[in-house]
Amino acid sequence: MGYDAVKTILNSKIFGVDIPFRASRQLFGRTIMDVDGEEHKRLRLIMSQAFHPNVVPGYADQLIKPVIQSVVDSIKHKTQVDFCE
Repeated sequence: MGYDAVKTILNSKIFGVDIPFRASRQLFGRTIMDVDGEEHKRLRLIMSQAFHPNVVPGYADQLIKPVIQSVVDSIKHKTQVDFCE
C-alpha cells in the first residue's frame, strides 16, 4: 500500500473512527483518535501546540527523565527486579 492509497483511505467518508474495540479507547477512553471531521480539526489545532518541534525536545528533561528517575529510585536497593511486572 502506497502513499496515494493511504491518502485515499484517510480522506474517505467510508472509513472512520468508529471501531468499538480499539485498544487505545479501552485503555484511555475517548481521545482525539476517536473523532472525525471538524471536531478532530479543532482538537488537533489545540494539541498541535504541545507537539511543536520547538517544544518536544524539552519533554525529555521535563517529563521523561523524572519518571525514569522515579523508577530507578524505587528499585535501586532491590536485589532482583522483574521489569515485565
